[in-house]
Amino acid sequence: MPRSKIYGRCPFLDKREGYIEAGLNGVFFTGVGQEMNVKKVEGRNKEHKVMLYAISTCAWCKRTKKFLRDKGIEYEYIDVDLCDEADRKKIRSDIAKRGGGSVYPTIIIDDDLLITGFLEDMIKEALRI
Repeated sequence: MPRSKIYGRCPFLDKREGYIEAGLNGVFFTGVGQEMNVKKVEGRNKEHKVMLYAISTCAWCKRTKKFLRDKGIEYEYIDVDLCDEADRKKIRSDIAKRGGGSVYPTIIIDDDLLITGFLEDMIKEALRI
């Protein structure tokens, strides 16, 4: 089973770092084979696969989207609060299996690294920008 590196921070915890077991293929399809509402933002930097789980009204999520866009990073995102309950459950399950919690923004880089929160330095380091 592949290993994923996890970083995260919330107001109640210090920075966490460690390895978790993950065996996921992603959660971008519903049970009937239809795609969730995944939005793609084109960018000149396509070096990494970047998935962002966000809340549409969250200031930190908006800052993360702006940061990625301003740096020219191509990424996909899902505004979790705009999904139906079945898709939200799949998203929460995906994040939990990768070692994260229901905290947004959550960024998954190359299906391996999970960053919880807008941690600009960690994002820069992970994306080598």
